[in-house]
Amino acid sequence: GETRLTFPFPLFIEKIQNYIVLSQQLLRGAADLCGVVIVDVDDPAQPVLVRHYNGKNTDNVSNWCEVHTSQVSVDAKGDGAYLYLSSLARGDLRVLDIGDLNNVREVNHYTYSLGTNRNVFVHDTTIVGDRVYVGYWGAGLLILDKKQVEAGQAVTPLNPNGSIMPAGFQVHQGYPTSDGNFVFIEDEVNYKPPFSQLRLYDIRDIKNPKEVLSVTLEKPFSSPHNLLVDGNLLYAGWYMDGVRVFKYDVSKPDQPKVEPVAFKSVRPEKGKGVF
Repeated sequence: GETRLTFPFPLFIEKIQNYIVLSQQLLRGAADLCGVVIVDVDDPAQPVLVRHYNGKNTDNVSNWCEVHTSQVSVDAKGDGAYLYLSSLARGDLRVLDIGDLNNVREVNHYTYSLGTNRNVFVHDTTIVGDRVYVGYWGAGLLILDKKQVEAGQAVTPLNPNGSIMPAGFQVHQGYPTSDGNFVFIEDEVNYKPPFSQLRLYDIRDIKNPKEVLSVTLEKPFSSPHNLLVDGNLLYAGWYMDGVRVFKYDVSKPDQPKVEPVAFKSVRPEKGKGVF
C-alpha cells in the first residue's frame, strides 16, 4: 500500500487500503451466491473477503440480489464512497454508501420500469464528473445527476426518457467525450451489418439530445462491447474484431468527426455462436 506523511509534528501515517468489488449474478442452484462482494487486496497474494452484500443486509427499499455490473464512485480524496449496482431481477439501479464498510447501506435507487418488460433493465453505468450515464438497454441511455443520486433525493434524469434511444438499438453502455458535450453509446447484441452499433450524441442541450454520427467497421465480424474515453481517443472492445481505437474531434461541435486510428485484431475470421 501507499502511505501519506503529514508534517510538522506529530508524525501522522495514514495507510491506504486497496479493495476490489465483484458483481455476482445468480448461480443456478445456489440461491445465496448473488449480490456483490468487497475484497481486501492490500496483499494481492492473500485476498481477504470483507463482506457479501445484497438487499437483505443493506436496508434496501425493495429486495435485490442478482448483480450484473458495479462501479465505484469516489470522493474528493479518491476514496471509495458509493457503489452503483445493476440489479437484474429488479431491472434497476441500486446505490450503496460504502464509506464505512462495517455499515454499508442502500441510500438510493433509480427505476425506469419494473414488471414484465424484460427488455428494460440497467446493464452498465459510467460515472464521469457530476453525471452518471446509465445504459438502460431497451430504455436507451439515461443521464443522472450524481449529487442528486448520492444525496438520496428523488431521481429525475437530466435527459427526457427515450431521447437517447435509436431505433432497433439496445444501449449496453455510454461514455462521454472529455468535454462532456457529447456521449458515445454502443449496442452489443444487434449485429446486423451495416447497422451501426456505435453512435455519437450531442448533449450540449441535455433536454434535447441529437444523434450526430454513426460509426461502423468496414467488415465487422461481431458487435462492440465496452467503451473508454481517454483525451481525444475512444477505445472500444469489439469482441471478435479485437480492440478498436478511434480519434474524435469535437472542436467544431456542429461538425464532429470520428475516425479509426488503431486496432488489434484477435481472430482472422468469424467464428460461430459468438457475437
